[in-house]
Amino acid sequence: VVTMHACDILETDKPFPEGEASVRVVHIAPLASESISYFHRDELLFTNLDFGDVTEYVDVPVGRNIDGFLDADGDTLIARDGVSSGGSYLDEVFLDFTGNYTVFALHGSGDGNVHIRSMEVEPTPNAEGNSRVRILHAVSGAPEIDVYLTEPGSDISSDNLFLFEIPFNNEGGAVDESPATLPLYSVAEPGTYEVKVTVSDDNDVIFTQEVTLEANGNYTMVFVPTETNDGIERVMLLADN
Repeated sequence: VVTMHACDILETDKPFPEGEASVRVVHIAPLASESISYFHRDELLFTNLDFGDVTEYVDVPVGRNIDGFLDADGDTLIARDGVSSGGSYLDEVFLDFTGNYTVFALHGSGDGNVHIRSMEVEPTPNAEGNSRVRILHAVSGAPEIDVYLTEPGSDISSDNLFLFEIPFNNEGGAVDESPATLPLYSVAEPGTYEVKVTVSDDNDVIFTQEVTLEANGNYTMVFVPTETNDGIERVMLLADN
């Protein structure tokens, strides 16, 4: 099993396969007991994942198959059955078709338990020469946020507001009624930026980190929680192509 500790930009040595389904796993649930494992069907794909770890891609069977996370003792933290309905943060369609997915272990809103979240990776840029970025707000103990992409050393303004009113896990409704909304990629010019975060409708910056976006790059920008799950520790910029 191969894992990599998160840094500003994460790229794997093994690219995702063509014409198959594959998954990589990101552990961003700081309150989970010790390390965790990820299973798909009846197979353990990744074990001993620590907070902040990101795995390589691994091939998995196409179809709606049960998957989830286990704690260090092998007890189930969360399991997802793709053919069932209801529940928190269940994706209505998961690996139904060939594709490549990032599966996140994160905390639920208000309960601190481990939940599961998947996003399909889009490897092909649709804006030649630009970057595309989507955001995952993964801090369940934090309110809605606004995200700015400023030039290094510059102040926030309406001109560099990138995305606004982003709730935890990009929730689309009550957690027991609907899955979280899938974040969409937004276009950004390539370059080096300071990511600045405020609580929505507030001008006080609560977090800053520098990132670099490459031309024709697709990224998932994850706001990683602190160990106490009540603030932003850092930005994890996952390369999606």
